[in-house]
Amino acid sequence: PRTCHQDHFNLTETDHMQAHHDEKEALIIFAPPARGQMDLLRAACGQISLNIITADRRDYGHALGTLAGVKGLPDPKLPPEIIGQIPALSAQPLYPELPGTFIVFAFLSDSRLNEALKALAGSGAGPFPYKAILTPHNMRWSVYRCFSQITQEHEAMEKAKKAAKNTRTAPGRTE
Repeated sequence: PRTCHQDHFNLTETDHMQAHHDEKEALIIFAPPARGQMDLLRAACGQISLNIITADRRDYGHALGTLAGVKGLPDPKLPPEIIGQIPALSAQPLYPELPGTFIVFAFLSDSRLNEALKALAGSGAGPFPYKAILTPHNMRWSVYRCFSQITQEHEAMEKAKKAAKNTRTAPGRTE
């Protein structure tokens, strides 16, 4: 299946920028980190002139693309387990928080994405293992769907790393 970050690599840098010429580059943060980490993240993004959008939990019911500034996207359907956690009589629902900081990169070219990743890595704010790239495929998704996909991918990568490490360090194995 196609995932949050894999779709980005199917677009050339030029196609990506032409498809989104009206939108501004941004880093969207869900479940922001502690203040000190957030200050470091802001400083890193400021050094490369990258806009930060801190998503409010009241906006988690909107499509990722809507939060990035894309107009006219319908709100995605949310899974029943999320809907069940929303207070029933709320005029503006407060959606459940994610279990970890989640960063979505919106409208960055490949070179700008690499610059942003390098700036984040060097900022001392992280690590932030849950990251995605806004794509034409996932821009209609809810934050919960994208986070779930990224979490599954992250767990699969960690499992593969652990299996590879165990294979290299298995007793009686000679290299």
